[in-house]
Amino acid sequence: MINNADIVRRYIDAGGTDDLFWYTELLDRNGNGSARFKMLRTFEHISREQFDEQMPTIIDLCEKNGVRAYTRLSPRSRKRVAAEMLKRVTQEFIDGHYALMGRIYASVVGTTHVRNRQLWLFDVDEPLVHATRLGHHMQRMAACGALVGTVPSRKGYHIMAHPFDINRVLGCEDWKVAMSLHKDNPTNLYIPESAK
Repeated sequence: MINNADIVRRYIDAGGTDDLFWYTELLDRNGNGSARFKMLRTFEHISREQFDEQMPTIIDLCEKNGVRAYTRLSPRSRKRVAAEMLKRVTQEFIDGHYALMGRIYASVVGTTHVRNRQLWLFDVDEPLVHATRLGHHMQRMAACGALVGTVPSRKGYHIMAHPFDINRVLGCEDWKVAMSLHKDNPTNLYIPESAK
C-alpha cells in the first residue's frame, strides 16, 4: 500500500481561491497492460483543508474497489477549464462525436494547467539500477532551481520539477535511460495492495 497524502498535501495551497483547484482521479488500471483506464470518481480540492477532509473517502473508495488514486500536482484554473470545455464541446458537436461528451471534462482538466505553476513529472521505475545517474541528474535539477521533490511509486518514485531547459541542464540524452518525462501527469496519491 502506498499513501502519499502527506506529500501531496504540501503541493496544495493552504487557503483556497475561487479559481484554482487540484484534481484527483480514482482509476482502475484493469491489470491487462492496456493504456485504457476506467475512471471511478474524481475529486477537486480547493485547499489543504478540503483535501484532508476528502482523504478518508478517497482511501475508502480505493480500498473497496481496488483502484488507485492519482493527483495532478499542478493546479487547474476553473476559468481556463471552462473556456477549453466550451471549445471542445462545440468542436465535438460540430464533428458529430456525441458519445465523447461525457469524457470531455476529465480530458480538459487533465490537459489545462496554470502555466506559471506547472510541474513536470519524471518517472523513475528502476532507481537502484540507475542510482548514480539519477543522483547526478537530480543534483543538476536542484542546481538550476527546478527540483521540487519526489513522490514514491510502486516501482520507484516520481521526481517533481519546475519546467527547465532539458538540453542545457541535463545535457545529452542519457537521462532517458534512467527516467521518462511526463510534462503534465498525475502522481500517486493512494494505491491499495489490491490495486493492479
